[in-house]
Amino acid sequence: MPYRPGQAKEQTATTDVEYEDESISVTYRKKLVQAVCINITEGTEIEQARNLRQALEDLVVSWDVLDADGEPMPATKDVTRLFEFEFLMAVFNGIVTHALPGEGGGATSPTGSSTTATSARARKSTR
Repeated sequence: MPYRPGQAKEQTATTDVEYEDESISVTYRKKLVQAVCINITEGTEIEQARNLRQALEDLVVSWDVLDADGEPMPATKDVTRLFEFEFLMAVFNGIVTHALPGEGGGATSPTGSSTTATSARARKSTR
């Protein structure tokens, strides 16, 4: 099969991430996980936090994180600033565990479609 630019972003997988008695359904770009893992550990703690927010923005296609009005929140750097670091790490670790061979057994659908998402509200940081 010939390669097309942007093809890596097209292959997605979906996993459920557990965080404080909630289950968050996350659809992510499977082919980008390894590259993002290398970048996330570089630099100071502040730089690592920035790298984590950027990694989630790059990886997450959709997640069922809702605001106070029940509206979906995108996984952008501005939105992820609202959440506790522990929550962001739980999402990132859930993606990595699912994506790595032999860890979570993540499967990519041929069409890139996601499974049915479970509604969940993530706890926002009060800081």
